[in-house]
Amino acid sequence: MTLIKERTVDRIEVVGPYKHVQVRYITRIIEDGVIIATAFDRGYGSLSPDADVTNEDVEVRKVCNAVWVKAVKDAWTEFKVSKQL
Repeated sequence: MTLIKERTVDRIEVVGPYKHVQVRYITRIIEDGVIIATAFDRGYGSLSPDADVTNEDVEVRKVCNAVWVKAVKDAWTEFKVSKQL
């Protein structure tokens, strides 16, 4: 009997005017090649345009780099300053 636990990115969503990135993960328990359990989680929540994504999955980094253009990052910074976050 071989048990494998694997956690991978299941869904990447870009939401809101500041292009927050939400990542959903799927964890599968596989026994002898058959999935016997599945669970979903969101990890730590959403990623904002000023987040450090160097340790994120390569797919997540690519999405972040594509949507977090300078205008989005500047708008997010202005929003934070205006709300004193």
